Amino acid sequence: VMSFLVANSIAHPINEVAGAIRAFGEGDLDCAVATTRSDELGQLATGFNRMAENLKLRTEALRLQSEITAHLSEGISLVRVSDGVVIYTNRGFDDLFGYASGELNGKHANVLNAPTDRTPEETAREIGERVKKAGVWRGEVQNIKKDGTRFWCHASVSVYAHPEHGDVYISVQK
Repeated sequence: VMSFLVANSIAHPINEVAGAIRAFGEGDLDCAVATTRSDELGQLATGFNRMAENLKLRTEALRLQSEITAHLSEGISLVRVSDGVVIYTNRGFDDLFGYASGELNGKHANVLNAPTDRTPEETAREIGERVKKAGVWRGEVQNIKKDGTRFWCHASVSVYAHPEHGDVYISVQK
């Protein structure tokens, strides 16, 4: 009987923490472990609760930043440095270039550069070299909309180490 009570007093709190970890891993950022213990299991539960609350706060902050970025009037795009493929555009960028949401994803960014005295590839290469040297490029660039209309806009381009796509150009155009 004594062994059962001791085992139960240890197993139940461990199962509670394990259940909370499972729920948290499945996206329930509101889960917490109720505990009144002050031993190692109580410290584990308290540590989990603190970690979960901190992650929830950071997730909410990131969600807010994501919403702000998505709704900016300035056009924002992410382009993989390795192959020049567009991986993200916000609504402002899609509107600026006349594309539907997500339509540019997977396309080469050169479809956005209007040919001038330089080819779109030369323009992209020049901007990329400047970013590599100075960390950022700012200037006027002539672009081309989906319907073929050419237009000038101010752009700022820098590099960001994306966790999934490697180095990406972040471009802000207005």
